[in-house]
Amino acid sequence: PGTARAAYLPALSAADVDVVVAVSVDKPVTGGGTYLAVAARHAATSEYRAKVKIVTSAAVTLSLVRVVNGAETTLASQAITGVLATPNTTLRIRLDVVGAGTRTLKAKVWQSTKAEPASWQLSATDATSQLQVAGGVGFYAYASSTSTNTPITASFDNLVAVASG
Repeated sequence: PGTARAAYLPALSAADVDVVVAVSVDKPVTGGGTYLAVAARHAATSEYRAKVKIVTSAAVTLSLVRVVNGAETTLASQAITGVLATPNTTLRIRLDVVGAGTRTLKAKVWQSTKAEPASWQLSATDATSQLQVAGGVGFYAYASSTSTNTPITASFDNLVAVASG
């Protein structure tokens, strides 16, 4: 409980990138939820994330997040209807980041057994100077400090990153 894990590909440095990953957890979520994310423009302790929060009902909330020097700021967030994250159900999370100066971020999440939504579910803009540079891609997982069934295995697979813009 209360532990985060992350993995990055720093050698894959890109400013404008469209990245998608398949994610799942092996147990029902307890406590304050489990968070899974895909990241772009990762450099040191800063990045953009498309973050999925899974709660005890298996409901999913998608957020666009800016992390600067380890401090997280939510840029946009919304509950996603029709998407449930039960144990061993694979979700796909997609994040698109483009632009210099003011960047445009877009995200979506869907169950892998269904078609990808045609439209982006979230979008936001950001002009934070620390995230003006190219950076790596990766993924992130966190089990809330009130989780009662740890350890939880979060699986990430089929990470794909392509130039965007």
